Amino acid sequence: AEARRAREAAAVKGRAVARARTARSPRAVHAGLGEALVTNTLPCRRCESIQQLPADWRDKLDRTIYHCSICDNILLAHRAKE
Repeated sequence: AEARRAREAAAVKGRAVARARTARSPRAVHAGLGEALVTNTLPCRRCESIQQLPADWRDKLDRTIYHCSICDNILLAHRAKE
């Protein structure tokens, strides 16, 4: 637990970029969703930065995809069943 806190403290920080969902958007990317529900942050799996999600991210998740502000990797995406 202490090693994780040290790694997170040393990580580059950013603010997740919200983009509207398009027809070509992935159906789902949920890695780290449990952590996001508790902390409103997600670690980027590509550049290992820590990304802060906006306060209203849960309300917008079905129509928005969140990208890393450092490397543009998709952090979080979800589309409700149609």
